[in-house]
Amino acid sequence: MMKVDQIEVCKPVESLVNLLISYGFEIVESKVNDYHFHELKFTLKGSISDIIDTIKIDKIQSLNEAIFTCSCHWTSINLIKNR
Repeated sequence: MMKVDQIEVCKPVESLVNLLISYGFEIVESKVNDYHFHELKFTLKGSISDIIDTIKIDKIQSLNEAIFTCSCHWTSINLIKNR
């Protein structure tokens, strides 16, 4: 079970983060935005490719090619392109 500062990460976000890591992304930041609602923020760095558009995980929405959110706790997953 993935945790950030003792807050459990919901399954959809954990699945997305693990999938992105398998695509070569690395976590550069993970923090709690709201302890009451268990809202987290992840920032991952890697090569954004067409594969990002094909990600389909229940309760995860893609706002654009670089920002995902979950409907569980409003957690955000932000992607930064490698330079």
